[in-house]
Amino acid sequence: MLRAQSAQWAYADRWQGTAMTADVGTAFVVTRPLPSRVVSVPGLGRAVSLVTMAALTAIVAWLRLTPTARDTLWAEDGREFLQRAASDPQWTTLLRPYAGYLHLVPRIEAILTVDLVPVQWWADSMTALSCIIAGCVATAVYMSSREFLSWMPARLAVSALTVLTPLASREVLGNAANLHSILFWGVLWVVLATPHTRTGQMAGAAFTLLAALTDIQVVFLLPLLLWNRRDRRTWPIKAALVVGAMAQITAQLLAPRAWGGRGAVSALSLAEGWAINAVASSWIPIPELGRALSAALPGVFLCLLIPLSAMAIIWCVGTRRQQILSSILLIGSIVVWCAGVMVDPAPWYDYAAMSPLELTHVWLSRYGVVPAMMLLAQVGVAADALMRHPATGRRIAARGLMVVLVISLMVQASEPLNRRGAGPAWAPQIATADTQCDSRGHPAATLRETLTWTVRVPCRYVDG
Repeated sequence: MLRAQSAQWAYADRWQGTAMTADVGTAFVVTRPLPSRVVSVPGLGRAVSLVTMAALTAIVAWLRLTPTARDTLWAEDGREFLQRAASDPQWTTLLRPYAGYLHLVPRIEAILTVDLVPVQWWADSMTALSCIIAGCVATAVYMSSREFLSWMPARLAVSALTVLTPLASREVLGNAANLHSILFWGVLWVVLATPHTRTGQMAGAAFTLLAALTDIQVVFLLPLLLWNRRDRRTWPIKAALVVGAMAQITAQLLAPRAWGGRGAVSALSLAEGWAINAVASSWIPIPELGRALSAALPGVFLCLLIPLSAMAIIWCVGTRRQQILSSILLIGSIVVWCAGVMVDPAPWYDYAAMSPLELTHVWLSRYGVVPAMMLLAQVGVAADALMRHPATGRRIAARGLMVVLVISLMVQASEPLNRRGAGPAWAPQIATADTQCDSRGHPAATLRETLTWTVRVPCRYVDG
């Protein structure tokens, strides 16, 4: 028997491969086999957790789309990205401007799809890759938000907004053409973060550069270069933002966007459109939103009280960093919405002039997705601010806010809102494409996608 002289001790017999442990008050020896070799990889567990989070978030994005929507190409996904990747020298397409700016990540998706995936699965591939990238963005938001949000449920909720914001499933989720909105949301958080390791710096810079070479709206984030400007750990990320923004501005100057010549949208319509798209669509089920606007338009605007109340909480009990973040989110929400509508004005954005009947079929725009994310994030930040205080009442209020946010997101998570839901599906058209290629004089098959657009697929892919 062994008498313990300390709280706990252990002796390992290398030759016999056993360990003996004794605790205070015990008079016996416990032996257990020891592994012949223990391999420890620093950060492996964390990396596995982050990969798992990205995968689960991507699956959520995928499940928010119907099978037909997944198998339907959206707009530029076919006619611009896939068609270019299948017909032109691929390396020349990567930084080719389209509509006045660069689209690096969608073009990479198209090249991977054309080179690695059978033609009948091209639409599913573009959808899956876009969902995977959305999952990666959600993980980046989770990692980057830790300086502002210390409460785990709040961080998870804010990162989940990447794929669970109700309006996102209408036009943004699962297609490469509008993936830039999700990347912009991710860059916002990455630029505000301070990486604590060299790996974090390089990963953040690489993510920022890819996103900045995909979305021209990153120019709105240039003022954030002043955030933590003396902290050298943030310089690689900020340098990547500057390089990407300058490349986008150059692309706009060399290949400017073609303007439609439509009249400008009034300031009142901009304000009402922001309230409808960025606020009301998050708290009123979208299938019921038109009827609610038609029946009680002023009452719908009461939804504004939710983000405004969250901001009031942040400014009353939040940290200084949270207060600055709240202001950035509000200003960013307004700027992103107004910029999108002002650059691409159309009669359906003239909300102030709409009759009750027209409001029943109100137009909801992809330009409202990121603004909605920013306003929904205010609730998560407010909950974290309350949770930092030991008072029981405040902690109960924090949990209540999280319940309200989660319920609002989950109510619409399964709504079939995607504009691709009616097709035309891609895979069933392959048989027709084969017939076109069998006809003499047809070097490419013409297939249909959304918005009455078509995409020409070289027959070498169809025949293969």
